[in-house]
Amino acid sequence: ESARLPFFLSYSSVSAPVSSNTARSSAFSMVCPSARQLPCPAAQQSGNNLIALILPDITTELLQQITLGVRHCCDQTQNDYILLPTFSSPQSEQHSIGLAKKLGCGGVLLMPVDNASYSDALLGLVLEKVPCIFLDRQLIGLNIPVVYSDHRRMGYAATRRLLDEGATHIAYFAQTDEITSVNERENGYVAALEEQHNPNRCIVKLAGIRNELLNEKMLYFLQKNPAIDGIVINSGIPAAHAIRAMRRLGKEIGRDYRMIVFDGNNTTADLCLDEPVPAIVQDGYRIGYTACELLLRQIAGGEAPPPKTIIPLPAADEETIPS
Repeated sequence: ESARLPFFLSYSSVSAPVSSNTARSSAFSMVCPSARQLPCPAAQQSGNNLIALILPDITTELLQQITLGVRHCCDQTQNDYILLPTFSSPQSEQHSIGLAKKLGCGGVLLMPVDNASYSDALLGLVLEKVPCIFLDRQLIGLNIPVVYSDHRRMGYAATRRLLDEGATHIAYFAQTDEITSVNERENGYVAALEEQHNPNRCIVKLAGIRNELLNEKMLYFLQKNPAIDGIVINSGIPAAHAIRAMRRLGKEIGRDYRMIVFDGNNTTADLCLDEPVPAIVQDGYRIGYTACELLLRQIAGGEAPPPKTIIPLPAADEETIPS
């Protein structure tokens, strides 16, 4: 049984598990030829609309792909977009929404910040019936359509892969617990463990921990839980900190533990590793393109988008993830 740490350890429940299978890594390049040829009924609608694309930043592969999809959809439909970064700040998000209104944007594509931020500006989108679509995640209680991946399947597939590779004590590191995509991945993680009758559940919350302290917190956790032999975590900085913490304990990927990451290939960290880290990569291009298309339809004719639009993962991953 995992130790309880006061600063970030918690547990979550899950509904009935899904069927079993394994998942393997799939790279999704910056240029997506198949996605460039996506049919776009919105192209038949009048152009000259300006939409706001509000994202935390564009430093990750997923966010770059989303931006590329929005850009291509706008190019094909003679519309324009403006990119407004929030840097994961509720205050910046509120400012960006207000700026979008001042600029006369006809609609908003928004990836909410990674905490429970229900600002007046955000609530105003609902009350004023501004055409808006969330990207990748929802905020619980807000009736705003969302275009996203099946995060529960992703969490399940990542965990099941590590189990199939022999890991028995798998830690799931989560950035926050206020975003639905994170909660759904946790549910998938728990489903995979329950399906294998594995009681070693450990969900580690990293919310609120500054980057300069993250490595020390991970090191402390891993020292207190030496049985950990598998890690599920987001790519980028979180994965790099986990790898460094393990190395400080004399442990190496492949020899002492297994790791799998979400949302982007662990390219930079892989340069320092003998064994690359597998990844489950979302189809960010189609998320951005589809969300933009749905928003333009709504702006042009008032057609309401469906509450949820699930974008399949890239083909190489989708073939090996259970339905």
